[in-house]
Amino acid sequence: MKSVIMALFLMSVSLGNFFTAAVNHNIVMPDAIAPALELAARFEGESTEGREKLASDAMMKYTERDGGGFSLVLQGASSEDASDDVQVLFDADGKKESLVLAETVVLEQALDLIATHWNEKDRLPLTADGNVLFSQLKDPWGNTLRYQLISRQNFNISSDGADRQQHSEFDAWFEVSVSSQSVESQQAQARQQEAQGPNARTEYTWLDKRQAEIGLEKALSASNEGDDLPVYEDFLPLREPIVAADIAPQPFSSEVRTHVGGATTLQGAPYFWFFTQLMLGTAIAFMLVAYLYRPKEYIQGDDPQPEKPAAE
Repeated sequence: MKSVIMALFLMSVSLGNFFTAAVNHNIVMPDAIAPALELAARFEGESTEGREKLASDAMMKYTERDGGGFSLVLQGASSEDASDDVQVLFDADGKKESLVLAETVVLEQALDLIATHWNEKDRLPLTADGNVLFSQLKDPWGNTLRYQLISRQNFNISSDGADRQQHSEFDAWFEVSVSSQSVESQQAQARQQEAQGPNARTEYTWLDKRQAEIGLEKALSASNEGDDLPVYEDFLPLREPIVAADIAPQPFSSEVRTHVGGATTLQGAPYFWFFTQLMLGTAIAFMLVAYLYRPKEYIQGDDPQPEKPAAE
């Protein structure tokens, strides 16, 4: 009996894991530039004519760049209008350098608005406030830009693209990580250092370590043989001791990654609210079942005994 109960428990845990994996898989949009990266990985040893043929077969355009690099142009949402095409620039070693997009200018303007807000209020705007800031900004197709606050140090700026649909593979967006620290954050770290003692080493959070692991995995998968391979410590954030007397507002500074597609439909607070509401709904369902279910007790020995035949 104990084995059956344990099997049911493990089965429920496995079903929960499968459900979470299915959700995480389905909320990720296709990455528009992934085919270009895969094609560039096949260019090693190919001549210019060979590269052009491979690109043509993949419905892309190959162009040589000065300095030994090259570019690949991918078709956008419209097959007739080339203004939404995506140009991926690669260096001489075949590593992606940058993207050339029609939305880049307006996305940079939106980033400047966020920087101004930070410099004035020493924090990132909330999602609703950021969208108000962007109300006058339009992408080349007349779409209003979107802002989403992920955490106090991270946010996204996105355009719906030429197809005018949110969360599609043609969405151009900036993934921004703010390296500046607010006065409140600096004060909190100073209090933590004081509590740990003068000789205590600042510990990295689980998120810092996990992000470093992911960054290392991506760097190793993209590295060519003979390159100086990165190490785990290269991807950990720099942690300098904070002196209380030096705490002051820091000007906006950030690291920006440009993407086309590849976003997730649930990020930040909405992701956690989804599972919170799911667990709440499941709990209510169990309460209804427990309320409506009427248990029946069966005690061994209470069953009626068959009558014995009368003796002749």
